[in-house]
Amino acid sequence: MDLFLPASLKHLSLIYYLKSLAPALPSNTSGLSPTIALLVSTAQPATLPIALTAIALLTVTVLILAAVKSRKLQINYAAD
Repeated sequence: MDLFLPASLKHLSLIYYLKSLAPALPSNTSGLSPTIALLVSTAQPATLPIALTAIALLTVTVLILAAVKSRKLQINYAAD
């Protein structure tokens, strides 16, 4: 799925930053039809500090949202 995103939108995906940490050679597009091969785009990988910072910020954001949501939970033990 990440192959078909334009380069400007790849910066919004987690896959982009994970690929920057462990780069791999792009897959061979010779077996694809010419129409699909045109849709495949590549983007320059992010630098190591930017990739680590982006992943850390995403992780902290998800943990904060989970903590806020869990504080609002109400457990009723008498319902059993």
